Amino acid sequence: MTKTAIAACALRLASCGRLDLDAALPGRAFSLRHLLGHTAGLRCYGPLPAYHAAVARGDAPWSTDEVLARTDADRPFAAPGAEWAYSNVGYLMARLHLEAITKAPLATLLDREILTPAGCTGTWLAAGHVDLPHMPQSAAYDFGWVYHGCLIGPPQDAVRMLDGILGGLLSPAARAAMADGRRLGGAISGRPWSEARYGLGLMCGKARSIPVAGHSGAGPFSTCAIYRGPAGTAAAFTTRPSEASAEWAVTRVVA
Repeated sequence: MTKTAIAACALRLASCGRLDLDAALPGRAFSLRHLLGHTAGLRCYGPLPAYHAAVARGDAPWSTDEVLARTDADRPFAAPGAEWAYSNVGYLMARLHLEAITKAPLATLLDREILTPAGCTGTWLAAGHVDLPHMPQSAAYDFGWVYHGCLIGPPQDAVRMLDGILGGLLSPAARAAMADGRRLGGAISGRPWSEARYGLGLMCGKARSIPVAGHSGAGPFSTCAIYRGPAGTAAAFTTRPSEASAEWAVTRVVA
């Protein structure tokens, strides 16, 4: 859900003229819009065996320079806009660009632009080790491994956040841009999706033939899904390894 918040934050800043979504980043061929839509041609560190081994050992997170080097970020595998590939590295670059433009840390930006206006009082951007009583595994995990940032909060705040983003926090034009998704395919086996698209930080399409928009997420010890549909918005968090169970739970509610 943090990607959705980052994209919404960028859209709010663009709406007031503080940044240009379509300008190439300094020294790069791709724009912020490419990064937010996963079309910058950047790889992700998720498939790297060394990443999984380091997390399993409890190593300290790699530096930003190291993760960019390990994913060969200076040599995109495709021209901007040519291909779609989910990339946490792309959202790390988006985070760095937003922080450079505004001279503010991401935690401050998200609180000011998204969390506080949406009425999210129990959500924060994780840093380092976080002891979550209902998830004892979290104490051993360094959230610095989530390079673009990881918001933590209760399901109610996730619902408020998505309702705010798809409601009054963004202009109609910004909401339309966010939901203007690239079609990624049809039904996904074992999951409720019958049509899958990805916009700017927004998973959208149809689940059980019902239009939905939001985001799913998966980490080392939890998964989640937060979606808005015809009957409202719902969030589900689970310790199961796949997003499928959370997506099915949410789909039953928002339908």
